[in-house]
Amino acid sequence: MTIESLSVEELSREMKRNKMIAIQEVTHHRPRQWLFQGERLTQLREQSPANADFPDGAEIFLVCHDSDTCQQYAERIANKGWTVRYLAGGHLAWNQFYHPVVVGFDEQVKVWQIHRLSRGCLSYMVTSGDEAMIVDPSYHIDYYLGLAHAESVDISCVVDTTLHRDHVSGAARLAAKTGSPYYVPSDERFQGESHPLEEQSTLPLGDTPIDVIVLPNINRQMDLSVGLFYGDRFFLSGDHPIRHEAFRRSVEAHSRMREASEETIVLPAHTEDIALVNEHGIVGVLLGELKKDAHSFPKSGISIDVRKPEAVQDEIVKINLTQEKIDLGTANELEMGISR
Repeated sequence: MTIESLSVEELSREMKRNKMIAIQEVTHHRPRQWLFQGERLTQLREQSPANADFPDGAEIFLVCHDSDTCQQYAERIANKGWTVRYLAGGHLAWNQFYHPVVVGFDEQVKVWQIHRLSRGCLSYMVTSGDEAMIVDPSYHIDYYLGLAHAESVDISCVVDTTLHRDHVSGAARLAAKTGSPYYVPSDERFQGESHPLEEQSTLPLGDTPIDVIVLPNINRQMDLSVGLFYGDRFFLSGDHPIRHEAFRRSVEAHSRMREASEETIVLPAHTEDIALVNEHGIVGVLLGELKKDAHSFPKSGISIDVRKPEAVQDEIVKINLTQEKIDLGTANELEMGISR
C-alpha cells in the first residue's frame, strides 16, 4: 500500500504529461467545484472506493475539498493494492495556483504568461529594463510582487484590459501597493483612481512603448476590450474570445491589425481548457493562423478538461467596480461559486 501527497505544481505537471493517469475528484457531501473530466478520469461521487477500478498501469490522483478527506479515501483505495497520490491543500490550493511561462523575449522586452488553471485566467508580466507592466492580475497580488522581485524589476504600470467577471481583480490594489498608475477602460465605470486605457495611444515601459489597440468587445455589447501590442512580436488581446469568428472579422477591420506581421503571437486573457496549452507551455496562436481560420487554435492533445465552477459574478463585478475590501477567504469562495 502506497499513499503519497503531491503539490499543486506536481499535479499541473502530471496533467500536462501525455501518459495514463486517473484523477478522482471526491465530491461526496460537498458542492461540486472543479470537475476534472476526460476519458481517463472518474469521480468518487459516482463510484465508491470499494468498487474503484482503474486501467492497468494508471497513476491515480485524488483531488478533494481538503487533504484530510483525500487521505481517508486514499487509504481505502490503496488497501486494494493501488498506489495513490492526493493533492495537498485540496481545492483551495488549486484555486491559488499560478504558473509562469516565458512567452518570448528580445533585447528590449520579456513577456511572461501567468497561468491560473483553476479559473482559466491568463495574466501577464511584461518587462523592459528594470520596469514591469502587469496585465489582468488576479486577487493574489503577492504572487506578482514576488515574480517581479525574482526578476529584479519594479512594477511601474498595472492594466486591466476589461472589467473581469469570473475572478476578483487585484489590479487596483497592486497599483496602490507599488505606487503605479492603474489603467482600465473608462466605460467600465470603475469607482476609484484610474486612467482611461482606451484614451492612451501607448503605455511607457522603460524606453519601450507598448501600443494600445481598441476593438469592440464582441463578448458584451457596448463595452470595450483593449489589447496591447509590442512591435510585431506580441499582441495581448484582452477579453476578446480569439477563437470566435467575430474576432477574426474585427482583426480584418482594424488597420493596425491588418498590417501586423503574421508571426505576431496573439495572447488571450482566458483559456477554456488545459488542452490549449501548446507544446511550448503557452496559450497563444500566430496572428496569421487566426486570420485564416478562427478555429485554428493549436491543441496539445491533453484529454483532461478542467471545468471551473461558476463564480458569483454579480458580487465579483461589484467588488471589482468599487474595490470593496474583502479578505482572501471571501475572494476564494466567490470564485468557487459560494455566495456571501
